[in-house]
Amino acid sequence: MIRIVVVDDRQLFRTTLRVLIDSDPDLEVVGKRATVPRATEVARETTPNVVLMDVRMPHMDGVEATGVIAADPSLRGTRVLVLTTFEIDEHVEAAIPRGCYRFRRKEIEPDELLAAIRRVATGELV
Repeated sequence: MIRIVVVDDRQLFRTTLRVLIDSDPDLEVVGKRATVPRATEVARETTPNVVLMDVRMPHMDGVEATGVIAADPSLRGTRVLVLTTFEIDEHVEAAIPRGCYRFRRKEIEPDELLAAIRRVATGELV
């Protein structure tokens, strides 16, 4: 079972991702949060395999959060997949050296997102 935390400041997007992910018998959403500080807390509590991280959020962006997760020894097995509304921007480019395994646009097809989650869970880099 691949355990996932969804981090996005939009409730509708978090809920939609949960429905999609939970429809797959090999994937499970173990937490969803609207802010990065709360997301890092739930990641420490649930030790997911993958965190789906929105790149642009209030208070702390997904780039900084990716670095926090990657640097935390208790989250050594947790990998970050950054989701963005932009094709490529400076935020995504900054996330890669901080520990982002892959990034995808939010307009991704559902089956492609599920496949990307599986690839990230196995450690496949961008």
